[in-house]
Amino acid sequence: MSTNNEQSPDRLPARIHAVSALVTAVAALLAATTGLVAALKGWGPF
Repeated sequence: MSTNNEQSPDRLPARIHAVSALVTAVAALLAATTGLVAALKGWGPF
C-alpha cells in the first residue's frame, strides 16, 4: 500500500529536486537581501 517512490532505490531525482529548490530559495534570499541593501544605501546616510 506504500507508494512506488518509497520502494524505489533510486532517490537521485528527489535529491536533485531538493537541491534545486534549495538553490532557488538561496538565490531568492540573496536577491531580496541585495535589494534591501540597495534600498537602504539609497535612503540612508551611507
